[in-house]
Amino acid sequence: MAKRQPRTIGERVRYFREEQGLTMDQLAAKAGMGQSALSLIESGQRPNPRPDSIVKIAKALYVTTDQLLGVDPSTQTSAPDSEVQPFPLERGEAVEKELDRFAGLLRQNIVNTKQALGAIAELDAQVHSASRRKKQ
Repeated sequence: MAKRQPRTIGERVRYFREEQGLTMDQLAAKAGMGQSALSLIESGQRPNPRPDSIVKIAKALYVTTDQLLGVDPSTQTSAPDSEVQPFPLERGEAVEKELDRFAGLLRQNIVNTKQALGAIAELDAQVHSASRRKKQ
């Protein structure tokens, strides 16, 4: 009987991990994340992992984020500028500059999923950092 293709991100993480002969503990250590977080992703209990987690896992498995997400690059399309929504959080100068750079890449249609996830994770970290400083 043929093995079915992994359909969820958790199934793909498990597939690539097992293909490389790694235990969950080994992959978690390589990715710099907790084994419990990885377990939740693989089991499907966390079907939408954080972008930075996706990037860490992809790097640890030596696969692209597109492969991990099950994205077929030939079917990707870019959204028209009218569909881009404003960023809802307060913006500092660094975040504003990064958003402008990223928007330019999107308009030029030269950004791939890996770049997008990396930029999103970086912006997320900057916003969280700014929020923590604001609370202090």
